Parts: sequence; structure tokens; C-alpha cells
Amino acid sequence: MGCPVKGITGLLCGGTRHHSFNGGGGGCSCSESEVAGGDRIIPADQRVDEEGNSRYKWQHFYHPNPGEMLGGKYKLIAKMGWGQTSTVWLAEDTDLQAPERPKFRAVKIYNNDHASQTATKEIKVLNHMYKGKHGNKHPGAQHVVAGLAVFAIEQLNRSRHLCLVMEPMREPLVTFRRRLGEANSTSLHATNVKLMKGILRQVLAGLDYLHSECRIVHTDIKADNILLTCEDVGVFERFFETVQGQPLPRKVYSDHTVYRSFRSMGNPSEPLVGNMVAKISDFGLSYILQPGTTMTMPIQPTVYRAPEVILGAGWSCSADIWNLAVVIWDIFADTDLFNVIVPKPNGAPGGCYSAATHLVQMTEILGPAPDSLISRSEALASQQFSEALAHPVTGKRCLTVRDYFDGPFYYSFSGSGRWKHTFIVTKWRAILDEVPECLEGEESDFLVFIARMMRWEPEDRATASMLLQDPWLDPAQLGNAEWKLFPIF
Repeated sequence: MGCPVKGITGLLCGGTRHHSFNGGGGGCSCSESEVAGGDRIIPADQRVDEEGNSRYKWQHFYHPNPGEMLGGKYKLIAKMGWGQTSTVWLAEDTDLQAPERPKFRAVKIYNNDHASQTATKEIKVLNHMYKGKHGNKHPGAQHVVAGLAVFAIEQLNRSRHLCLVMEPMREPLVTFRRRLGEANSTSLHATNVKLMKGILRQVLAGLDYLHSECRIVHTDIKADNILLTCEDVGVFERFFETVQGQPLPRKVYSDHTVYRSFRSMGNPSEPLVGNMVAKISDFGLSYILQPGTTMTMPIQPTVYRAPEVILGAGWSCSADIWNLAVVIWDIFADTDLFNVIVPKPNGAPGGCYSAATHLVQMTEILGPAPDSLISRSEALASQQFSEALAHPVTGKRCLTVRDYFDGPFYYSFSGSGRWKHTFIVTKWRAILDEVPECLEGEESDFLVFIARMMRWEPEDRATASMLLQDPWLDPAQLGNAEWKLFPIF
């Protein structure tokens, strides 16, 4: 993969920064200790990656080996990531008919169960992005991870695994964020504030492309799904040279092998970090908005869920804006703005998401929800999902938002909505006192920025395009960005 034309600092300044790797800084290949040393067999009593998922069934995953050829030309190198519905491998593109192509690709291998629906949906969304009138002319298109090809693996037992070929990326923002804060501090290191603002500008550019050009709601914005490119053209080549021929960490069964994914490709070369480009990824839960359709089905990670989603008042692109606001707070503070997990009912072990608690905490920050939002929630209360969803705690079949989130949360609307859980709202939160310490001196501008994103009424929130013009992200103030990285592995 080539060095990006405009990295974090290049986009901020409106110019272009070109660097060649000088071998300095932290280096870009994984440490040899990760890949060397004996056969690297993992003990049978240790769970590896996807095996830690409570719903894991090995038969649903495809279990390849390094060196295996997929799709006729993608030679697998190492497993780089995993999720509930797929694994991601770095691969070498061996197509000799296209010598100008980048040598390395990422191959996402979906499960053969219901994940095939997620795969089909993600492929549909990517096709919608890159075909027709959308194309890639919008400047934000370069801040979305590109899907490049699709193929299927057909097995002898008739199971089928869809595969999505993508541009390879260095690491997710959730990992890179750990490099930007000192070990004993929960806040971002103050030196890295401008660098992070540059990343946010790129994410907003990507969202503006999705919302304004493609009419796509991502619904799953989180630091895991914002990926960063490599800072230098040689990162993947050096990684390839390090792992080639080495026995990789794995757990061997009689009929399949589970490989451990690489947590990192090593520390980035610090002088070149400004070349890295942020891109939004993972569109398996995204929606293409259709004219005249009101969306009410539950979306978003629990802690990032927008109020109109919980209330069933109809959601659109503005739900992503609320979602991103909470992500931004968590990134700078390294603490959750909302704590929405409560003990399970009837003394059952573990915790569960509480929509009522979430709305209470929103009220403590924003004040009472407006009557107009409650009225819209009432009007749509009986709108049913296209298919029943399992309740996240009881497992019962739910056809409406109220059933799914255990509503209603307000007494029947009659001119002014009355919150059923008023007794839980014990205080108004002094959010100014909670601004991350790394933002000392700019607390007011930061809170104004966040307030533009976190409004009860979806239509009152600023768009991604408007937020790019906000003074807190003024590119003229970010052109001299510096950074300091801290080792994490």
C-alpha cells in the first residue's frame, strides 16, 4: 500500500507531506518475539481470539492456514483481526497480470451462518458507495475503507464463506489512542491533542461523504471501526519479511487450527505519523436511507446510542453525529461519558444495558427531553419491525421499540411529557468539571463543539459538514501539530 497523499497533518494544512522511511523512530515491523521461538503452539486450555465469544461455534468460521491461496490469487500471510462474524487476514496479491497493483490486501472471511446476511449487506453498501453518481470525487471518500473485490469459498460440506477484499490498514484508532496517552493517565497526552483533532477532521470528512453524498447511516461508529493507514510504504513488506517462514502462534485441533491474530505491526515510526490517514470501516450494520421511510429499529453500540433510537422517534444520519460525539469524549478522556450497564434482574449474574438509565443520564446533562421528541415517539409507538428481534436480556420476541427497550419511559403524551423515572434524576451534571484535563484552556470551545452534536432533537444537531467549520477544529490552528508516542506492547 502506498504512502497516503495527504496524512493527518497534510489534510490539516491543506498541503502535502512526503516522507521516505529512514529507519528511525519506533520501527514498523512486528517484534520478533511475537513470531519466533519454537512451534508457538498455544495450550489447549487457552481460548484464542474468536473462541472467547460466548456464542462461538468453530464450524461457522473458516480456518485457513498461512500460505493458503484464496480467490485464485490472494496468498494468506497472517491473521490480523477477528470479530463475532468474521476474521481478517493480511494477504499477498499474486496477480502477475497487474504489476502496478499494491502487493498487499486485507481479506475479510465471513462465517457461513447468519453472518452471510451481514456480508451481503456490507457488500451492498460498498457497491452503493462506489457506483453510480457517488463515485469517489467527494473529498471524504478517501476517508472510507475501500472494498476492492468479492469472492466466495465453497467447501465440500456445502458451506459457503463470502470474502471481501479491502485495502489493508495498520491498526484501529482504539489501539492508536493507547499510543497517545501516558500509562498512568486516563487522559490523552496534551501534546497529542492537535494530532487527534486532525484525525477527527478526517472522520468527519468521511461521515460527510456517507451522509450527504451516499445517504448512508453507519450506525456503528466506534474507535474499533476507525482505522489508520501505515505511515510509510514499507510497513507491510517488513512485516511480511518478519513472519515469512516462521511458525505462527496457533491452537491445533484434529480437524482445524485457530491462529492468534497479531495485536500490532510494531510501533509506528514517530517522525512519519503525520502521514497516517484515518478511514471509517465496517459497514455490515449500515443502512442506505430510502425516501419516505421512517427508521425505528434498534441500532448503535449501547453506550453510543442516540435518544431517538431508544425512544423509537425515528432516526437518520444525525444518529451518527450523536454517536461520534460520545466517541470523541471517550477518546479525549479515556473514560465513558455514560455508564449504562446495570445488574441483571432477579439477581442473575452479570450486567445488562438499561435504556432507562441511559435516558436518565442524558437528562442529567441536557435537561428534560422536549415535548416534540416525546410526541413523535408516541406517534410511532406501534410501528413494528420488519422481523422480530430477541430481547437482549429475556430473549423474548420483540416487534416494537418499546418492547425491545422496556418502554415507555414517559406517561402518555398530553401536552407535556412526564418522565416516569423522575425520581432517578437526582442532580444536574456539572459537565464543565468533567472536561478531559488534556483540553485545559479550551474547555468552553470543546463543550460548545460537543453540544452542537448532542441535542435531544436530531434535526437540531450540526451536520458533519458544519462541524468541519467549527472553531474548535479550525485547521489554521492545527498546522503546527506535534505528537509524542508511548509504547504499548
